[in-house]
Amino acid sequence: MLKMNNYWLLAFVWLGLIYSTLYIVRPICSFLKENTPFSLLINLLLGLAFAGMTAVILKAVRKPGSYARLALALSVYTASLFVIAHPEEKLHLVEYGLLAFFLFRALTQDGARQPYLQAWVLASIAGWLDEGIQHILPNRYYQNTDVLLNAFSAGMGLVMVHILDRDQGKAKLAN
Repeated sequence: MLKMNNYWLLAFVWLGLIYSTLYIVRPICSFLKENTPFSLLINLLLGLAFAGMTAVILKAVRKPGSYARLALALSVYTASLFVIAHPEEKLHLVEYGLLAFFLFRALTQDGARQPYLQAWVLASIAGWLDEGIQHILPNRYYQNTDVLLNAFSAGMGLVMVHILDRDQGKAKLAN
């Protein structure tokens, strides 16, 4: 019997959560836009997520060069918050960044030869399928820009993984 490592399970559960909320997220966002400072809430939520991610990485980083790479990656994340026009689209940064992380860890534990590339491709395909599902939903629509945003988000998640990978060595990440 094949044994699936826990990161595959996390990746499938996370992707299931993304896909299962596609229909209801639009009405929820519409309600929140009408009744709250939605853009501010999203930016605060993402700011907290990035701060938490930064704290975890800073705690693990040991080499001075990693701090510079971390600062650069966080600058790109921060710039993305200003470039992405619609607040709900900013959530893609977390959705597909985290999916890419889970996929990377699963692939690494399975001994994949190119886990960064494979995780990025799998997360990007999942993001493309996300848009395909939206195409058939009555309250959603397909956008090529979201496909690109999903792939970018997966890539940025893997950049953060790479900072730790480079700082601590691949063996530590595989555990």
